[in-house]
Amino acid sequence: MAIFCYNKGIHDCRNHKVEGVPEPMEHHLSLTPVNPDETPFFLWSEDIPEDEFISILKGERGDYLRHLYMGRLLREGRLADVWRYLDVKEIQSHWQGIRPHLGKRRLFWEYLINIWSAHGHI
Repeated sequence: MAIFCYNKGIHDCRNHKVEGVPEPMEHHLSLTPVNPDETPFFLWSEDIPEDEFISILKGERGDYLRHLYMGRLLREGRLADVWRYLDVKEIQSHWQGIRPHLGKRRLFWEYLINIWSAHGHI
């Protein structure tokens, strides 16, 4: 397919590499990883296999990364995914570190934590 490209004029630009533009990632995203080498879908922008993600959530790479990825999970994942990797008490105990990484989902999670606390679930 010939199209106009500012770098080369009219040519087939599907295989054209542009300086400063990263190559597409070649990792497999999965809604429900069954292989530890698969990347959970909510980590779509990174090549982090599930087993490495789990070790980060356990705190093996430090609290900053732990909170960053807990926040990423709460922000990007489905509720079923959140409960697959975390429990309510973990979220509550790390809340101050997670909170800055939630974006627009922060109010949703604050609401849930407040309701659960009011009803004695945590």
